[in-house]
Amino acid sequence: MLNRFFLPVFLTVFTGIFAASGPNIEHIHNVRVDKKGNFKRKMLADYLKQSEQLKSHNSGFAKVTESQIKHMSQEAKDASWGTSQLFKCYLSNDNQYIIKEIKASCSNPNSPIKEIERLELAKSYQPIANCVHPNKMPEYPQFIFPIAYLSYTHGKNRRYVVVMPSAKGNSLMNYMTEFQNGYKKNNHAYLQATGKSYFYVGRRMSRFYEYHRSKRTDKSTILHGDFHMGNIFFDSKTNQVTLIDNESVCRSFNSCKSRAEDIAFLTLKSMFVSKWNEHKLFFSNHSRKKDWYDLFLPCFIAGYLSTYDQKYRFSEFKKLKGWIKSYKDPEDGSHWYTNTKTLGFSHKSYMDPVFSRIENSKIFFSIDIESAQKYFADGRTLLHDTAKNNGETICIWPLIAAGASINATDNHDNIPLHEAAWSNRDEALKRLIYAGSNKQAKDRNGHTAQDKAKYNNSHKAIDMLNSL
Repeated sequence: MLNRFFLPVFLTVFTGIFAASGPNIEHIHNVRVDKKGNFKRKMLADYLKQSEQLKSHNSGFAKVTESQIKHMSQEAKDASWGTSQLFKCYLSNDNQYIIKEIKASCSNPNSPIKEIERLELAKSYQPIANCVHPNKMPEYPQFIFPIAYLSYTHGKNRRYVVVMPSAKGNSLMNYMTEFQNGYKKNNHAYLQATGKSYFYVGRRMSRFYEYHRSKRTDKSTILHGDFHMGNIFFDSKTNQVTLIDNESVCRSFNSCKSRAEDIAFLTLKSMFVSKWNEHKLFFSNHSRKKDWYDLFLPCFIAGYLSTYDQKYRFSEFKKLKGWIKSYKDPEDGSHWYTNTKTLGFSHKSYMDPVFSRIENSKIFFSIDIESAQKYFADGRTLLHDTAKNNGETICIWPLIAAGASINATDNHDNIPLHEAAWSNRDEALKRLIYAGSNKQAKDRNGHTAQDKAKYNNSHKAIDMLNSL
C-alpha cells in the first residue's frame, strides 16, 4: 500500500539522447518521482544507473545505491542554489558528485537550456578549458563543470538535471562559520583555515586575472561573474581553490570586464547572501565584526598581492582598494561599500581602518609564501618582527596564512608570543593566541610569555594573557 505522503509516478521505459537544442542532453524515460516530480534517494539512484553518459564517465554509476546518495536540501537553501533538488553521490572517497536540478523560471520555461548552453560555452572556451577540473595548473583556480546533462518528463514539463564533480574542501561560507566556531570554542584550527582560505583565493585569482589580461588586447580579463562565498571552495590540504556555478563566466568573453566586479562581490556583496542572516547574532558584537574584517580582508589582499613583484605591490594595493571602495551595484547604482540598509552597518566603518593599517605598514607589502616561511640568521622570522612592532599587527594573520610557523623559535628560544608579551602588544597577543600560539612555551631562560610581560611591566599584555 502506498504511503499517502508519497505517491510515485511511473513513466515508460526508454533511454535516449535529446540534443535538439544543441547541448547533449540525455533524456531518460524510465523514471520514478514523487507527486511533485522530485526524487527520493532510491529513485535518484535508479535514475542515475540508466545514464550512459554517467557510466561512460565512471563505471561506479552502474551500481550506485540509495546509501551512496545524500539529500542536501538544507545546503541548497543555505547557499542560495536556487533549487530544491540537490544531492551528493558518494561513489568513493575520491569520486563524489553533485546532482542538481536546473529550475525553469516562471517567465521562461527554456531557461534550463539557456543555462546549459552557457555552461558548455564557458567550458569550451580555451583559456577556461585549461583550468577545468581536474586542474593540472595548481597555481590557478579550477572550474567545476557538469560531466552529464540529463532530463526527464513529469506531466507536461521537461525537468533538467546536471551531474558534476563535487568541489573538495569547504566553501568560504563554511569558513565564515568556522571563524565563528573558532572564537566560540577557542579552536585555532578554524581560524587558521579561514585566513588561509582567503589568502589562497586572493593568490589564485590574482594569477588567473593577470594571465587572461595579458592575453587580451584591451587588457580586460575574464571574470567568474557570481563570485560569492557559496561559489568558492578551498581545500586546506592541497591549497586548491575551486569555483562552481560557472555559467556566468561566459558573460566576460566578448566584453571588456574589470576584475573589480568579482573582487567587490567577494569582499562586499557576499555578506548580503541569505545565510548571512544566521550570522547576524554573532556579528552583532562590534568586537567580532572587527575581528572578522581584520582576518579575512588582509589575508585576501596579501594573497592577491603576493603574485606581483614586490616593487609593484603598493600600486596594485591602491588599485584594489579603489575597486572595493568605489564599486556600484549595477542594478540600483548604490555603493556597496557604504550601504547600511542590508547589514545594519557599513563595510566602510570596518574596512577603512584595515586599509589604513595596511598602507602604513612597513612589513605588509613584503608578505608572500617565501618571506613568511623564511628564517633569518638569528632564527627570527617576520612573525617575530610583526609581533613586537607597533602598527604591524595587521600582518599577523596574513603571515600565518602564508605559512609562517606560529611557534617558531629564534636562537634564544623566543617565539612570536614572547615578543608580543615583552613589547606590551595586546592585539598581537590576541591574534597569536587565537591562531594557536603556545602560552606555556619557554625561552632559553625558562620564561613564559606571562613571565616576560610581568618582568617588563607590560600591563596590557598581562591583562590579555589572563583573559584568554
